[in-house]
Amino acid sequence: MDNLLALLQKSTRALGDQLHHFQPDICATFTTHELPNEAAQRQRREMANLATGHQKKEARSASLPKIFNLDIYKIHALGDYVPMIRMFGTTDSYTTQIVSR
Repeated sequence: MDNLLALLQKSTRALGDQLHHFQPDICATFTTHELPNEAAQRQRREMANLATGHQKKEARSASLPKIFNLDIYKIHALGDYVPMIRMFGTTDSYTTQIVSR
């Protein structure tokens, strides 16, 4: 098990290094925008917010630019996987279900 965790940790570190290289060097060379379904979903959300008064300005109809974002919890949490497996074991060895009497 320790060999597998060491390999996972090494792979996670390599992935992090590659992502930090990918974002500024490669992503910056491409212009990307929302997919049509993402734009439609955002427009529906904005229209609903306008209807309820939670949003003051009008909904935008054009597809917005999107950038690759490393500042999301999924990527941040990758470094915690190995220590948590060492502390608690694999997820198939315990449950998070609330037990009641």
